[in-house]
Amino acid sequence: MSREPATPATRAGRPAPAPPGFDGRLRRLAWAEGSSLLALVGVAMPLKYAAGLPAAVRVTGLVHGLLFVLYIVAVLEAFGTRRLSGRAAALAIAAAMVPGGTFALARRFGRGPG
Repeated sequence: MSREPATPATRAGRPAPAPPGFDGRLRRLAWAEGSSLLALVGVAMPLKYAAGLPAAVRVTGLVHGLLFVLYIVAVLEAFGTRRLSGRAAALAIAAAMVPGGTFALARRFGRGPG
C-alpha cells in the first residue's frame, strides 16, 4: 500500500481536491477563445470590409490564433493527463470551430469564465 505525501489540505483532515476536468485554466481559455472568435467575426471582419480597416483583422486574428492554439494545447494536456475523456476532448475541439461553441461547452462543464 503506497501512501501519498501529506499536503496542507490532507493534514487538516480535508480531502485533497480532485484534478479538474474542464475547470480553471481550460475553462478560462474556452471563454477567452470564444470571445476572441466572436470579436474577429463580429467586429474585426465588418471593420475590414465595411470601413476598410484591414488592421482590425490582423490584430484580432493574431490574438484569436494565439488563444486558439493555447486552448487546443490545454484540451490535449487535459486529455493526456486523463482529466478529460476522449469524447469530451473531441467535443471541446469541435466546439472551438463554432462561434459561441466554447461558451456552451464551458457552461456545461463548469460555471462562468472564472
